[in-house]
Amino acid sequence: MNWKPGINNNGNINTVVNNQHQNNFLQQNNTINSFNAGGGNWGYGNWGGGGYGPYYGRNGWFGAAVADYGTAYCGNYAMWNRSYHPWYNGCWGGYGVADAVGWGLGTAAVLGVGAWGLNSMAYNFGYSNYVNPFYTAPTVATQPYVDYSQPVINVVQAAPATADGSDQPVAPPPIPESAAQTFDKAVEAFRQGDYQGALQTTEAAMKEFPKDPVMHEFRALCLFALKDYAPAAAAVHALLASGPGWNWSTLSSLYSDINVYGKQLNALEDRCAANPNETASLFLLAYHATTAGDTETSRKVLAKLRKLLPDDAVVNNLWQTSGGDQPAAAAKEGEAPKEPEKPAEQPKEPEPAKDIQLDITGDWKANKPDGGSIGLKIKADGSFVWTIEDKAGKKDSFDGNFTLDEDLMALNRKSGGALMGRVTALSEKSFLFKMVGGPPNDPGLTFNK
Repeated sequence: MNWKPGINNNGNINTVVNNQHQNNFLQQNNTINSFNAGGGNWGYGNWGGGGYGPYYGRNGWFGAAVADYGTAYCGNYAMWNRSYHPWYNGCWGGYGVADAVGWGLGTAAVLGVGAWGLNSMAYNFGYSNYVNPFYTAPTVATQPYVDYSQPVINVVQAAPATADGSDQPVAPPPIPESAAQTFDKAVEAFRQGDYQGALQTTEAAMKEFPKDPVMHEFRALCLFALKDYAPAAAAVHALLASGPGWNWSTLSSLYSDINVYGKQLNALEDRCAANPNETASLFLLAYHATTAGDTETSRKVLAKLRKLLPDDAVVNNLWQTSGGDQPAAAAKEGEAPKEPEKPAEQPKEPEPAKDIQLDITGDWKANKPDGGSIGLKIKADGSFVWTIEDKAGKKDSFDGNFTLDEDLMALNRKSGGALMGRVTALSEKSFLFKMVGGPPNDPGLTFNK
């Protein structure tokens, strides 16, 4: 058996998907099987602290690599933020590597996959479409650095990839010293109660360095303090699309008197009570309740939001973070027991083609529901080119290297970042690619020649 996944016994790159229902992996490391056997663990058994467990547990080396991706992303994210912002004490769930466990996974959170990095890469790859229900584009784009029509992708990439193939990871770009100093002034202004000044100074820093998620979340806090709830919700939504929010220790450190925050939160609660169907205010309240550890309020507000915005992925992720569809509580005496919510209908999985060995080299195309498409060129030397084309014909492309092992494929960009998914051969000229850690209703991408 080869020690490295995706390499055949003859030393060549594996490009073959084998859907025969038998375990060929123990015989030779050059096929992918769609068998349903379980067992084993993914290498280190964690992605930011959790564990894949038996669902994907077949190749320890590949699992260790996946764990490395998660550990590098989560750890680098926390360290990068704190190195520039000493008051940053972590995000939801604590501090550091374990903070991203389950984020963005929906019911797949039981796998323990921190999709913090995976989700952001899904947007970069064009795999997932993003819609911000609270963002209204200005007539004249005077502030391109606060365009929340797209997620705020963290400056730290999701994988320790390199541009030149070396073992050293690509270092994230540093914050310019002038931008860091400007932002420090904004934080000081906020602590003194000058929220308008803090907002304006933050935007001046963001203009110079727009890729810092801490600045974006701080800007949203300024808007919250100013009772400008809709744009605050738009900023928070774009942030939570790719990662969890600040923890309570981080947020509370920005107030010299925490009672001031309490009054601001009460004002938001009053707004929601007076406008019970105003989704932006409700969403912002759910975010703050989650940050403050008020699970009861968070679940109550999110249950309503899920009815008002049933297709919003970020709302559904927040719902899962708050506990998801927990079993119904025991009914009080004289009351009828409440029925648990019915789970959303899941797309039917296509049947894999039996007894077909599919060589995935060549040019492939997948059509997206929004009218766009994804082009994938796979070469026998282990490289790929990924091309995104929107419905207007605008194209973007990048290249990198891939690893194909069992039913798993990892696409590693040269510029950093990775997208990992399960491959199912549907015919001699088509296959399904579904992202690891995606939501339960993810239809995946069907590629055809």
